[in-house]
Amino acid sequence: MAVGLYCMNFLVPIRTIEEKYPGGWKQCLKDHAQWLDGKVWFDQHLFHDGSMNPNEIEELIKKWQKMGFTITDQCDGRMVWKDVACIEYADHLYPDWLAFTSNGTAAYLAGTEVGETIKPTWLKKLIEKNVGSIELSVTLGQTLYVEAEIYDGKLKYLLPVEQVINPDKTIVITLDKHKHGGTILSLSQPFKKNMKFDVEILLCNGRLLPAASILPVPAGKTLMEMWPEDISKITLKNAKLISTHSFIISDDKIQKLKIISLEMIEGTKQLVWIWWAFMTVFCFNQIRKIL
Repeated sequence: MAVGLYCMNFLVPIRTIEEKYPGGWKQCLKDHAQWLDGKVWFDQHLFHDGSMNPNEIEELIKKWQKMGFTITDQCDGRMVWKDVACIEYADHLYPDWLAFTSNGTAAYLAGTEVGETIKPTWLKKLIEKNVGSIELSVTLGQTLYVEAEIYDGKLKYLLPVEQVINPDKTIVITLDKHKHGGTILSLSQPFKKNMKFDVEILLCNGRLLPAASILPVPAGKTLMEMWPEDISKITLKNAKLISTHSFIISDDKIQKLKIISLEMIEGTKQLVWIWWAFMTVFCFNQIRKIL
């Protein structure tokens, strides 16, 4: 069997817990009962704890070290995890007792059969949930980090996180004011397929624009899309991966479109000022004639 991995993971072999944990495996389960099916789960061989916060992982390390567990060792000048192993936390070598599934989403005790992957109920539901029903909202001035998982070429979950821990599966979304006026959405994605979202746009005046779609985000690149309106919030939904052969505007064309749009905005502003100046002079002359 194997234990599913999620964000930063803290793993300990159950056989090591039996040897070193005060009270053994049974006491370990009692001490962690409140977190079972939350951040704690296990299979026949490995115990899993974890967090999205590196400070919490640091506290776990200190706690287990106080109980007599050897955290790290050295091998050829490199730090190696020993009695415990932390995944996605530090650049240490993994111990020889730890092995990973081919897709890297689960870990198991080396030398045992992989079999079924154990995940907590909430994680199973999250992975099985239809990703199209998940909505991501980003407000003006906010940067949103979203981890995504892909199975069989399809998005299986989207989950907002506090920081980029896994850049190879994290989408970065930013909504900000543009220096020439209006609002700009920046969306970066690391995957090998183009990504498409539907959007709902809420303006600063409270008006909701009709639902629409943004341009596909190119595989492994960043899309920047602009609106002339002042936007307070954008909600992205119906996320899906599409073929890289799907129609998409190249980066240089996007840049040209941005420049053209900005030039049109500036040109419109100039025309308004010219019209206002003309009308002011015209009205002034008319008043002089009357007087």
